[in-house]
Amino acid sequence: NATMIRHVAAHDRSMSSSLLPAPPPLRPLLEPVVLRSVAADAAPFGGEVVVHEGEPVLAVPADDVEGTGIWAASGEHVMAPLDVVATAKGAVVLLPMVRCTLESALRRRGTVEPGEAVTIAVSLLRGVAAENTAHPRGTCVGSWWLDSAGTPLFVHGRVGSVAAAGAAELMAMLDLGDHDSVVHAIHAATVAVRDTRRLLGALAALEDELFAAARPQALRLDEPSVTTSITRAQARAEASSSTPAWRRLTVAMDGSLSDLIAERVDALRQRLRRSPSATKPRSRRP
Repeated sequence: NATMIRHVAAHDRSMSSSLLPAPPPLRPLLEPVVLRSVAADAAPFGGEVVVHEGEPVLAVPADDVEGTGIWAASGEHVMAPLDVVATAKGAVVLLPMVRCTLESALRRRGTVEPGEAVTIAVSLLRGVAAENTAHPRGTCVGSWWLDSAGTPLFVHGRVGSVAAAGAAELMAMLDLGDHDSVVHAIHAATVAVRDTRRLLGALAALEDELFAAARPQALRLDEPSVTTSITRAQARAEASSSTPAWRRLTVAMDGSLSDLIAERVDALRQRLRRSPSATKPRSRRP
């Protein structure tokens, strides 16, 4: 009957959620300065760019990643949370920044250089191997993105393909022209990711064949990154100075955005100084 069906459905949901690991304990994050907002169509999850340990990261409400396999994500070329923190808005998970999906980059590029294809294929192979190790059942879905350095990264989500199926489709998109040795090595890698049970044992040989076919090189991206990178030396120098914390955080974005943030905060501080209520206690007399 209907009551029994509802009980079974609730039990199934409980069982499926119990298969996913719980998020780690929270720690406080004190008033992060938001550098910009990122829509869900420009990143795996919508959120806000803040600074974490001198680098721009994506802060996403923890509820938005609930039900995904991201809490157990680990290994090369698989996105894993950097931290989970408590803010005034609730629990927030900090994720590495990404640029765009690998599929969209390949569609814009058309052909790729042999060395780029080798980098992509090796990254996909290692990511599938890592994902298959962390989730042997192979039921977690997601999509392949490019990180800030242009390297493929599997990102868990609620929709998409399992890592192996997505990797096979992306390898099939690689247009290499007449580079037969690379084409052969890519084909072998494509076959291998479709058989994840044998992939770990064949991984070293597959990589050797790819590296022998062409020297790996970074994927060339035609569009600017969604964030502007900063040097770690600059971040350390700023963090150790007597500069106010709100201004130190603006080093994660250079140029006009950083200047705009600094100008607005300066203007707010000046208005507070000029305000009589900011310097004089209010009278309690009626």
